[in-house]
This record gives sequence, structure tokens and C-alpha cells, in this order.
Amino acid sequence: MKTMRSACWIVLVLIFAAACGSPPKEEIDAAKRALDQAREAGAKLYAPKAMAVAEKQASKLDKDIFIQGKNFFNHPESLKVEAYKLLKLAHIARKEAEEARKQVRVSTEAVIAAADTSVFEARRLEGNSHGAASTANLLREASEDVEKARREMSAGRFLEARKSARKAQAGATAVLSRLRGKDYPPTTPRS
Repeated sequence: MKTMRSACWIVLVLIFAAACGSPPKEEIDAAKRALDQAREAGAKLYAPKAMAVAEKQASKLDKDIFIQGKNFFNHPESLKVEAYKLLKLAHIARKEAEEARKQVRVSTEAVIAAADTSVFEARRLEGNSHGAASTANLLREASEDVEKARREMSAGRFLEARKSARKAQAGATAVLSRLRGKDYPPTTPRS
């Protein structure tokens, strides 16, 4: 009888020890690092839906960690599963952001090249016909916008660069339209 009682106590102690496991710190930390990497990759801007899903999972994980910290019996395995989900979702958000950023960079480079070509052509035509001061001002602003777009590109701010390049393209096209005698204002090119 005494050995039976001892065995029961040992089993209870083992169950108690298993039930009171600590949260899987390593897995949770890896998942949070992956979420930070997604943020650094610009996922909020370039992959907002994927990032929102990842952040929702991060909130769920934080909530589960808090709840399990207050409970006597907790389940570290369920936290591992939640951390793994976050890790996976954060990787998806980062990958989508990197791909979208790459596409924006390429399209912005094309818009800058088109704006630069338009500014060059407008300068060439302006030199042949003594344009008005308003035309010269538009051309100067377009040139400044092309340079601003290049600076933005160098800084990795591709969306801002594209905005500046489109503005430059519109200004240069307006100058070209005036110099060629076409309707004004022209439409802004899309990329």
C-alpha cells in the first residue's frame, strides 16, 4: 500500500511539472524577430494585408502568453504552435514586401527615365524657340523633380521617388505641349 501511495505521488508530481511548463521562449523570440524583419522590409507599406494578418497573429500569441502566465496549468505546446504560425506569417509578409518593393523600384526607374527624356526633349525644343518665362519655370521645376526622384531612389524611398518622377513627367509634358502648340494640361503617365 505504501509503494502504491508513493507511486501515486510520483505520478502527480510529474503531471504537475508537465502542466507548469514555461513558455517556449526560443520559438517565441524567433517569431518576434521574424515580425520585426517584416516591418524592416516595409511590409506595412508594401504588403499591408499580409502584415495585418501577421500582426493579428502576434497579438493572439501575446494574449495567449498572458493568459497562460495567469493559469496554473498551461500548455507550452500550444504556444509553440502559435509562435510557429506567427513565424510563417511574418516570413510571408516579408517576402511579399520585398517582391512588391522590387516591382515598385523597377517601375519607378522607368518613370524617372521617361521624365528625364521628356525634360531633355523640352530643353532641346525650348532652346530652339525662345519660350516664355512660365515655360522656363515649369521646365526648371520638372528638372528639380527628376533630381528629387533620383535622391529618393538612392535613399530607398521608391514610392516617393515615383511621385516626384510623375510630377516631373507631367511638368515636362506640359512644357512640350506648349512648345509644340498642343492642348494643355496633358495627362499624367501611369506606371
